[in-house]
Amino acid sequence: MKTRALLSPLSVLIPIVASILLFACGCDSLRLAPSESLKQNAWLHHRTTAVAA
Repeated sequence: MKTRALLSPLSVLIPIVASILLFACGCDSLRLAPSESLKQNAWLHHRTTAVAA
């Protein structure tokens, strides 16, 4: 029977550091630019709420 190799400290440390950085910085930098249809939908929503108000 083969024994499992122990994880090296570096292979454990890298995901922990990456998780801490993502938590500290937030996901704003990962957000993609809006598409043209999303921009049109936002404009239509803005106009609809302005007319309804």
